[in-house]
Parts: sequence; C-alpha cells; structure tokens
Amino acid sequence: MGAIPPEIDPETLMDAFDTDDPATARDSYLDTCSALQQELARVLQEEGGGTVHVTTAELTNRVFAPRRAVQIALTNMAEEDGSPLESAVATDEWTIQEP
Repeated sequence: MGAIPPEIDPETLMDAFDTDDPATARDSYLDTCSALQQELARVLQEEGGGTVHVTTAELTNRVFAPRRAVQIALTNMAEEDGSPLESAVATDEWTIQEP
C-alpha cells in the first residue's frame, strides 16, 4: 500500500488524525498503513499462521494511531486485490488469512 485511494477525502483523514494539515494527515495515514502491515504479519506469526481474528481495538493499541484512522486504513487494505484481510463490520473484528 503505497498510495491513498482516491475515494478517501482529505478532510476525512484530517479529521481522523485531528490535524488541519492535509500533508500531515496523508503522511500519518501512510505511516499507519505501514505499521498495520507489520503488525498483521506479527499477529499471524504470534498465532502460528492460518486464520486469525483480531479487533480494530487490538490493532489500534499495537500501532498507536487513532482508532478512526486505523479503521479507515484496515477497510481500504481489505478492499485491495489479494488482501489477506476480511472484515466483519458488525463485530468490529478482522480475519487475517496467511497467504
């Protein structure tokens, strides 16, 4: 994930990261995505691979980013082709499947 999807409004990111600077919001979003990718891999390793369930709250605590920002990043990561993530929005739980 090297770019912000065009459907994400800069205002949404600025609100999620509580900043008035679009560049700061963009950089924070990309940093959050990078941290999430690392943590998702770490969670899979810690749990021994396969299929793992994790909540947004757990991931938020691992990457030290605002919850709303983590939710936006996870949602967009899950929509990417070949993504190992699946969302259960009603339960706020994510399923990670080992590639």
